Amino acid sequence: MSTEQETQETKKRGLIQRLGISPVAFVLSIIISVVFLPTFILLMGGMMPSMMAYVLDDTKKKSKAKAVSYLNLSGCFIVGMEFWTGDNSVDAALEVFFQPVNWVIMYGMAMFGWVLIRSLDPFIMSYLRLNYQMQQHNLRKRRKFLLKEWGEPVTIVSPKGEFNYDNNVYLDDDEVSFDPDEEIDKIPSEEQSS
Repeated sequence: MSTEQETQETKKRGLIQRLGISPVAFVLSIIISVVFLPTFILLMGGMMPSMMAYVLDDTKKKSKAKAVSYLNLSGCFIVGMEFWTGDNSVDAALEVFFQPVNWVIMYGMAMFGWVLIRSLDPFIMSYLRLNYQMQQHNLRKRRKFLLKEWGEPVTIVSPKGEFNYDNNVYLDDDEVSFDPDEEIDKIPSEEQSS
């Protein structure tokens, strides 16, 4: 499929499909936002850092955006408890929404998510580096064992860099080696027939 056809198909698709949202989930979210309007008002303003984190996150699985979103949602939950336990109206939601302390709580939790991500990056990198060094050490140890067990011919690779497999015999351009589990004294069926 050419790139022109792909761009025409993406233009034909609606906004919902381009964002990767299921149409059923989109309709349900609209219904829920109307039914729970005070909570929707609070979440639209309070979850703005999460939306920005989703846009700025360049990882494939959006792991950084998820970390920020979970902490941001917990901050919104703390603020939302004020009007969920009492008056659950739009006026109460707007009153809670415009208190500066609540903004500090909601956005502060999102900021804590970013701080957590930034502070854990060096630890994750050192863990991955240590894990790589351990794997490298184990592979070198395994190589020494194989060289001791099989000798130097185990390191020979064909000029093409590939091995052909045929009835427990590994053939390459330079040599033939037999599978060690097979009986070497056994006469192959081709020699029996001749």
